[in-house]
Amino acid sequence: MSKNILAGTFLALSSALIAATLSAFSPQPGAAAGENDPQIFDSKLKIITQPDLDKILSRRLIGRLGADFAPFAKIFFSTSRMDLSCSIGLATNSEEIKKTHLTSPFTPDYRPTLHELLDAIALQTNSRWTYNPSAQAIKTEGQSEQNIGDIAIIEFIPESKPLPVEMTASPNWKVERHNDVINYTCTVAPPAPAPVTPSLFQAASASTLQASQPSPPNGHNTVAPAALHLVVMGQFSSDDKSKEGELLAKAPMTLAVENFKRFKSTAAPRDLQKAKIGPYSGFCFETNTAGKNSSGPVVRREWYFMAGDQLCYIVSTIPKQQDRELYPEVQAMLKSVRAKQTLKI
Repeated sequence: MSKNILAGTFLALSSALIAATLSAFSPQPGAAAGENDPQIFDSKLKIITQPDLDKILSRRLIGRLGADFAPFAKIFFSTSRMDLSCSIGLATNSEEIKKTHLTSPFTPDYRPTLHELLDAIALQTNSRWTYNPSAQAIKTEGQSEQNIGDIAIIEFIPESKPLPVEMTASPNWKVERHNDVINYTCTVAPPAPAPVTPSLFQAASASTLQASQPSPPNGHNTVAPAALHLVVMGQFSSDDKSKEGELLAKAPMTLAVENFKRFKSTAAPRDLQKAKIGPYSGFCFETNTAGKNSSGPVVRREWYFMAGDQLCYIVSTIPKQQDRELYPEVQAMLKSVRAKQTLKI
């Protein structure tokens, strides 16, 4: 097969190949071939040796995500070739992984290695990834006389594992994990309303007095819960080790400014405050936002830091009327942040 034909095959295959997220590298059940349908063949790929695979995994590429796993895999099969000189097929048999939404785990100016990108996807999908030599095959409309090269199928297998960074919850806070995020919530009763002295007209009518009392939003008797979200993002590295320290120091500040701009369009590094999160130095900002369902103003705080080479951030939202009571508990939780495994420093 000539190089031109093979290159055309790559582009033609990208949509069909990943449309089913490479489910089991086998025909979809119940797909009967029509009379005019092209004949589909299982074409084997050239096996990549471990040294060559290590080289591919260490190459850098654009690390932007922002779609569900299945459609991202379809696009990535084509775009990865531009950066890596090798098309990477992302495969899974898990319906849950296929529909998991992937968010960008890196700062816009950072180009991660393929290894770092795959690790970030595995973290967001609660899975592990593997290159399985026995599963290196794709479906083609024509039968190839030789194994096809420059394609690697990376399989994602569901596997629950602890996040590399953790935080101890204060009493009365509920903890729930969702892939790369740990959510902490605390619901407290609102302060008792001030007594209302009825006017002369209100005293004359009990129904008028009842109507004058402010009712809780949506009939609830509690304010919106306070929440704390610990988000573990991607790992950062530099091919030039003499510049890696500068890179790791810059990443949390870059992400903090980028996210602060959602609330203050002119946000700049000078608007951030330095902060300590567990043993780690980082940056933070604070702003007031409107609560959901007219539940009143909310104090929003965000902290950004590197735990070794892992970028993390924490978001706290506390109803303003409960901030004095609950913020000390949040501060205690921040002090407990630690790496659960040994990360590169």
